[in-house]
Amino acid sequence: MDGTAPASDIFDVRRTSSCYESEEESQEINESTCCAKEASQLLLEEKHLIARREEDLKSETESGVIALNALSPIKQLSNDVLCHIFELHCKDSLPQVWGPPPPQITLSHVCSAWREIILDVRTFWSSIRIVPRDFDAPQTFVSMVKVANTWLSRAKGLSCSIDIDFSGDFESWASRRSLWRKDWHENIIKDLISLHKFKKLGVTFADHHLRDFLQLPDDKLSCVEDLCVRYISLNEDDAASPLDLYKLSNLTSFSLLPNPFITYPVCNPSPGYSKFASGIPWHNLRHIHLRATMPAPFCLDALEHCSAILETCSLAITGDRTFTSSPRVPVHLSQLRELEVIACSLFRDEKILESFLLSLRFAKRSSLTLGSRDYPLDLEMLLQTVKACLRVGDRDGKHGIEVTKFKSVTLHCIDAEDKIEDEVSYVIKEIKLSGVDLNVVFTDYSGNESKHYSLDDYSDESYDDEAIYDDFAC
Repeated sequence: MDGTAPASDIFDVRRTSSCYESEEESQEINESTCCAKEASQLLLEEKHLIARREEDLKSETESGVIALNALSPIKQLSNDVLCHIFELHCKDSLPQVWGPPPPQITLSHVCSAWREIILDVRTFWSSIRIVPRDFDAPQTFVSMVKVANTWLSRAKGLSCSIDIDFSGDFESWASRRSLWRKDWHENIIKDLISLHKFKKLGVTFADHHLRDFLQLPDDKLSCVEDLCVRYISLNEDDAASPLDLYKLSNLTSFSLLPNPFITYPVCNPSPGYSKFASGIPWHNLRHIHLRATMPAPFCLDALEHCSAILETCSLAITGDRTFTSSPRVPVHLSQLRELEVIACSLFRDEKILESFLLSLRFAKRSSLTLGSRDYPLDLEMLLQTVKACLRVGDRDGKHGIEVTKFKSVTLHCIDAEDKIEDEVSYVIKEIKLSGVDLNVVFTDYSGNESKHYSLDDYSDESYDDEAIYDDFAC
């Protein structure tokens, strides 16, 4: 043994030395530990207190904002008033699939209260427009129909309105026609139209589309009150029987528009128009708009069937010397408020208009618009036509109307000279003195652009009664 203490002895010494600390030191250590714990607890309680204060301040702020919002004018409006405001905002634009966001969507994103109103009112979702585009993926057309169905389903059984319009800005008519022939449109009646009730229907249909449509149940067809057809005449439809639209028992408005896919001479009658001759319930119609060119005798026959109830009418007529030389019994339009007649003929348009108008007898205070699709008409000729209509008497005396009196007359004619001739000015004064609000639109076709002027642009300082021009407007 060299006298050195073993390692275990050294550890024992250290342990022994720690065990012999003074009571004062041990107490101080314990007190310091307790103070540290108390300080930590105080800090934690202070932190919780601050957090609660922050929550209280946030709640008070939110309550203040809510109270402030509740005092704002818009919050004072009832849901009925808000609904009426939304209706006024939404009525100016027809929602379009794949178009700009409609007002309904914008309003529903403002707040939950507005969203609830928008979603609960069925009329906000009862109208939609489809303008097909040349999408790359065929599936996009399926999605387009799905979007339309989802939109209209929110109307919850309310009678709806739809317009499927192929006359938009495409690259060419051939591109539009190819879209029209795709499967999505061939199946449009089965996949879309048959699933809803439509009050107003605007379609681009051929004969087979219309016949498929007329096979729908009566409860669907009886809802249709306004039908607008852009009719496509196909060669294979020529031998088909006339269309029977009498199934549309509540139809009151009918529009026939030109084929948007082809350009044919406007002076010729639109192909396929005869399919509608006997198949339309003309006697029920209050509004007729035949923008597709029709023979003048066809139009007069149609007007005769609905003469007792017709209120508004616009026509594109064509005719020849046979029509102008063939007298017929006048058609009395006792309820007519507005009539627009556009002449489309290789024969003299003024003569066509005069013969057509003299075959009609108008209700008092009706409005008349005259023009030509190809070229504006001569002012003097148009004025003489109006004057003849004003002077013609009701010879058979059925309605006791001695003289036709128009509320207003609008004439579209060629550009006038620098000064209106005395003969024309005299006719103008004569028409004005009869109580007619006469409006004249002059069109200047010099160059490639057309310009419109009112009669005020051609004042006649030498004319005695200058006040005659004060009411003229373009």
